[in-house]
Amino acid sequence: MIATRRRSKRIVAVLLFLLAGMDARSAEDRGTALVLAEVLSSSIAAVPKILETREKRRAEEARLLSAQGAFDRSIEQSGLGWANGYYDGRQLDSRFVQPLRSLGADLYAGYRISGGDFPVYQDQLVTLDRGEFNAGLSLPLLRDRAFDERRFKLRDGQLKIDLADADLLLAKMSVQHGAMRAYWSWVTAGRRLQVLERLLIIAEERDIAFREQFAQGDIAEISVVENYQNVLKRRQLARSARRDFEIAAVDLSLYLRDEGGRPLLPLASRLPDGYPPVTDATIADAEADLRRALTRQPELVMLDREMDRERNRLRLAENDLRPEVDLGLKMARDLGDGSETRNGTDVIAELKVSVPVERRKARGEIGAAEAELRSLVFGRQRIQERLQLQVARLVEAVDAAVEFTRLARQEADQAQVLEDAEWTRFREGASSFFLLNVREENTADARVRALDATLGYFQAMADYYLATADFDALAIGPELLPSSEPELWPPR
Repeated sequence: MIATRRRSKRIVAVLLFLLAGMDARSAEDRGTALVLAEVLSSSIAAVPKILETREKRRAEEARLLSAQGAFDRSIEQSGLGWANGYYDGRQLDSRFVQPLRSLGADLYAGYRISGGDFPVYQDQLVTLDRGEFNAGLSLPLLRDRAFDERRFKLRDGQLKIDLADADLLLAKMSVQHGAMRAYWSWVTAGRRLQVLERLLIIAEERDIAFREQFAQGDIAEISVVENYQNVLKRRQLARSARRDFEIAAVDLSLYLRDEGGRPLLPLASRLPDGYPPVTDATIADAEADLRRALTRQPELVMLDREMDRERNRLRLAENDLRPEVDLGLKMARDLGDGSETRNGTDVIAELKVSVPVERRKARGEIGAAEAELRSLVFGRQRIQERLQLQVARLVEAVDAAVEFTRLARQEADQAQVLEDAEWTRFREGASSFFLLNVREENTADARVRALDATLGYFQAMADYYLATADFDALAIGPELLPSSEPELWPPR
């Protein structure tokens, strides 16, 4: 008993600490029943898990912007000059560069001017006195033509945003699912407390009546003692139920938030009167729900995007296997006075060839990417099969929960009938206090079992909504993610 009291005190202390940072609803809201829609609306807007994941997505947007910077226009400028020695040549070269995404090429236009004397082997640096205007193109013919490091990072950044979108949706689904379960746990804990407090009130009222009857000499003292024992037992049950209700309220406050995003403790006065109806037609078309889940589930979408990333890595590695054959075209025209050899317009072509010999790095990257693709294909198959099995099990669980709820409520109704009949017999002197007490407790136990069965139904439905990605039921909104069936690798 002492240990139990110490545990209760610790629980109360923790609850008081948690409640110290929580707000309560204003007086005008105290009589308004708390509905599930209010909880879901609050949790989707302010739960830190969603806000954290949203910020991660914004970080990926910033990284994509950084990857796009590889195709930013740039101004390049260089200069050289002899600080000492026989020659006194000097040159200034300015260039405006525009990278192209489609061909992996770079366009440029520039101006160059030089003065002084240069060695004969650097005669190409000399310009007329008004300088040289030039424009050109650097074009890869094999390696980097269709795909290169810059385009890989750009596409990978876009896929990471898709992954972040799927992760955000997964966080929303998880939070809303948790909010649903916490709400129904709170409602059930409150209803259970009401049942057990009603049972306690009956025993306490009977204790008062028995003590008056004992004082008048109408009943023996043993009846007073026996009833008071029931009072103590029922007080423990009620106290335990109140503790569970308070803990459920704290759990629900993680999803119920005020305007500032702070946890909001639901007041006991906001407990709804009952549950929505539990019907056999809850799941209308399980096959359609499964098909929806296979296209919407963020886990599958994330695997699809990871496959796309591995395909890009494979494409980049295959690009590295190719020889480097770069074509450079330049058109230049000098203006001003100087050597006649520099008059007119020059068109210059340059071809650069580099052939990798061993290519172990590229071959290793190809092997790793192919293995990762096969792994992801099998992983997707595993999750898809698990999802199919999970939905099938949840359909059975929901059907069973409907049946359990119906039977438990019928049992509670029959127990109430027996209790009412026992009360009638007790008033007529045909029953005993012992039998009446048993009937009362049987009724309370049956009502608690009915509440637990109802809780099992609503929690099974929350699990079903999560597994089938029912955005409407989870109050997420029409956030559909594009998803295509990934190709098996290697292709069939």
